[in-house]
Amino acid sequence: MADRHDVVILWYSPDRDVVRPLIERLKDLGLSTWDYEHDMQAGLVIKDEIKERIDAAKLVLLCVSDAAAPREWLITEAAWCDQRFTSKPNGILLAQVGPFDKTNLPATLKGRCVFDVTDGEPEERTLCLSEDIAQRLGAGRPIVLTAVAIAMTQTESGQVDKKTGNAYKLCRSAGIPRREVPAFLSGRYGNNRRDFKPFGDQTCFEFVRSRVRCVNKAGRRPIALRWMCQDFNGPNTPATRDEWRENDSILFVDVLSMHHPAVCELLGRIPPANHMHRNTVICFPPPPVADFGDRIRVALELHAPFGDCVRDWEQERHFEIDRRIIVDTASRLGLRDYLHFALAGVGAPRPDPQIVAKLQGNTGPHIIHAPGRTK
Repeated sequence: MADRHDVVILWYSPDRDVVRPLIERLKDLGLSTWDYEHDMQAGLVIKDEIKERIDAAKLVLLCVSDAAAPREWLITEAAWCDQRFTSKPNGILLAQVGPFDKTNLPATLKGRCVFDVTDGEPEERTLCLSEDIAQRLGAGRPIVLTAVAIAMTQTESGQVDKKTGNAYKLCRSAGIPRREVPAFLSGRYGNNRRDFKPFGDQTCFEFVRSRVRCVNKAGRRPIALRWMCQDFNGPNTPATRDEWRENDSILFVDVLSMHHPAVCELLGRIPPANHMHRNTVICFPPPPVADFGDRIRVALELHAPFGDCVRDWEQERHFEIDRRIIVDTASRLGLRDYLHFALAGVGAPRPDPQIVAKLQGNTGPHIIHAPGRTK
């Protein structure tokens, strides 16, 4: 008997680039998934295994496109799904993952609603579909947690001036040998701002995703992590700003990047949250090469410019950030425990309805305020 999974995903090779991020998003919400490419064990009969997985599924997500429509597998699997969910129509969800003429739907699926994942911004549409699936499975509508990474891209890191750039000097203050600074900067940053590596080997995006996924598996109302990819300066800026203001949010700041003008400009475009107790700033200084006894001194030295910048930011907008956290980047344990502790409280029942679903309800003991100028 096959293990029972929340969602069995049926998809076809031409649509792989669209489907894989969707599968990862479902896993982020704490849902157990099964798909042929990732979970099929060697030695099993493909036809029998897929049929058995469909029969054991709580919900089947069938991905369709013009590229997949002619395939015999789609027709066969559609018939199995229809047979499995005859008395439970909501057990089948069709997702359009590419150009698709709905007249090409297999006869057993005619008349069913098709969710178009390609209609709009990919991240947004993928999240909407994931939320729909979570609700169909009784997990409830996910709590949206917005996140922004304030960090250089790899291209911007190559613009650091070796002679006069403060970022370069701070690398030296952290104990990184001069000849190794260019390689350090190149390896720390990626094509996307959220892809900077605060601990050297894992991106900020990967690290936070793993923590959210771990908390969601505990079975509470799921948290949907939504990264603000538009940098608050695109066609969707008004909607992005409103979403940032209204939801629980985390600002991840690479202190080293605060010495790049483009990064400082980005920080200046981020609006204040409507409820300051629902926003946290987490700061990452460069990993100190210095001895353990010097780590606190180095962290404070590197962090002071950011403290000044944030205070300017707060004063300009007449608001305050309630919580700032400095992470010791010599180890990821502190941030791992902090995130697990904070995220576990999202959506948990509380006596006071005013603080239900507040990210920051349990984080007080972990706070370290940023140094810099006094107000």
